[in-house]
Amino acid sequence: MAETSDPSDPLFGIDSPSELLQNLLLQCAIQTQLSYYNEFKNECRAHWLESFLGHEHLQVERVSDYGGGRQKYKGITGGLRCRWDVYLRTMLGAETETFEVRYKIGTADTASMLDK
Repeated sequence: MAETSDPSDPLFGIDSPSELLQNLLLQCAIQTQLSYYNEFKNECRAHWLESFLGHEHLQVERVSDYGGGRQKYKGITGGLRCRWDVYLRTMLGAETETFEVRYKIGTADTASMLDK
């Protein structure tokens, strides 16, 4: 497989079928983790993971208060905004972040769904 020279091409910088597969596997892993965060109502971590390196399009939309979710992006190429190894190296090398989340007593866990 020849490497493309067009930076806007989703396959830019990818030079082998195994790299395409590794990108797809990481994309699926990210979307699976987002589904878990969705199911366990952990919006803070889900928003962080979605926004890491500009991957908001991989969002898993919550569709019920029973933890169901729907993937917004279902493509098999172009899901990652960078190569799989760059994504993981950047994540592993990132500074630790701390978040503090507070909810008022009695806040329904479906409160975030009311905006939709």
